[in-house]
Amino acid sequence: ANALTPMLFCHGREDPTVPVWLGKAAHDQVAPPRPQRPIAWHDYAMPHAVCPEEIAEIRTWLHRVLAS
Repeated sequence: ANALTPMLFCHGREDPTVPVWLGKAAHDQVAPPRPQRPIAWHDYAMPHAVCPEEIAEIRTWLHRVLAS
């Protein structure tokens, strides 16, 4: 696996299916060992779903990552 592959974590703070702390734990598990890897975390006031703000963030993140 590429140790420098950028990663984006998005999670709903009101998610009844996967608690937000589990998403954050997954992020935190990856982030410390690879401080040079671009890793982003965003959470949203939503359940286990997607929201327009999340889609916009994914779009912005992809443009930034693919441009580099």
